[in-house]
Amino acid sequence: MSNAEKRKERLHKLVDLALAYCSATKTSLACQFERDRKHLYPDTDNPKLDLIIALAEALEWPLDAVVEIIREGDGAPAPAEGDGDYESLNAEAMAALKRGEYARMVELAREMGGLASSGHDRGRACRLEGIGWDGQGRYTQALAAFRRGLEVAPLPLTERLALRANLANAHYSLWDLASAEGIAHLLVSHFDRHPPAARTDRGSQAFAHFVRGNALRRLLSVQPEDALDLAGRALADLERAERLYLDFVSDFGAEYLRGIVNTCRGGAWELQVELGRMKPQHALAQIEEALGKVGGDEPWPEGDWLESYGWWCDFGANIALRHLHGRELQRTIAVLSNKLLEIARRLQNWALIERAVSMDYVCAQQVSAETGVDVPHVLDVEDLKLVTGTIGRFPRFRHAGWRLIETAAVVPTPKRN
Repeated sequence: MSNAEKRKERLHKLVDLALAYCSATKTSLACQFERDRKHLYPDTDNPKLDLIIALAEALEWPLDAVVEIIREGDGAPAPAEGDGDYESLNAEAMAALKRGEYARMVELAREMGGLASSGHDRGRACRLEGIGWDGQGRYTQALAAFRRGLEVAPLPLTERLALRANLANAHYSLWDLASAEGIAHLLVSHFDRHPPAARTDRGSQAFAHFVRGNALRRLLSVQPEDALDLAGRALADLERAERLYLDFVSDFGAEYLRGIVNTCRGGAWELQVELGRMKPQHALAQIEEALGKVGGDEPWPEGDWLESYGWWCDFGANIALRHLHGRELQRTIAVLSNKLLEIARRLQNWALIERAVSMDYVCAQQVSAETGVDVPHVLDVEDLKLVTGTIGRFPRFRHAGWRLIETAAVVPTPKRN
């Protein structure tokens, strides 16, 4: 049976399921679907959107569940093909991670899943797949992969803790801050009771503090009434994460982690401003001075080092949005968002792209509220692509992004001769 025939068969089974679930006749279900009774079962594997929506409403399923069943069956990874073995695929996947080849990493991780013979191997395959999706900014797919890994049984504790740390970070990236904080808190509590010795567990402990601290830091924008409490707790977590990562670097020679240490330091400045330990202008001056050296005469930093300076742009924007006004605010946000987009595009990092697009939008809204004058949005074609990609990756941004697209003036790309 061809793939098209399999999709058509699954679609027909969904119609049968809707008949049973709704206790409906074919005539009444066709009426509910606003279709002719003789076309209740489509003669296609590619149904129109109105039928998918009708099936989702009848089954009381989310739309994506209906699409997944039609297009992918149970959504499980396909069995591995070829002559690869698990360990060689694992090594190749790690090499792809270091090269930033995230789509290839997903392919290799899925092949690993098809070859896995133990809970540890299946869980690790899911974790690597999730990291690959995360690297592409596909955070909902990353969540699904990490959750699938956590459903593996039996699963060694070390792998389970690592999966939970990555799951917390995916929630954080999607601004599901309550979930991110809660999962990271459970991990921190576990390691407080059971101090880690193994390398993987030590990495999970540091990552848990990093994620919890940043989730609490982001909550400053959501719960300003709790700012002092949130900032104090977040600062303690980021300072703890910095110490843990520095110890990890010292003990294992993991120099690549110095980038995340730099991210911790930048986040701490934002929090120190909120706690009144540093003046906003002083923090912003230090951030702008450091960013001025990124991409200038010196060679560009790489990997996590460059990403850390992208996050410094975000930390600076948060300080500016809370403490600056008018033209000073607009100038600062323009400098930071331009540098952030430059870094984000170089890294193809959608978490940073989301922050750049969002900070410009929030700044315009804030200036409009302060002055009573609408600040016009102007997008070129490349900006429009970024906004479109951000809407697809971040559900939180969908309303604001669509409003931006509807109201902005779009400048066409100049024609090339």
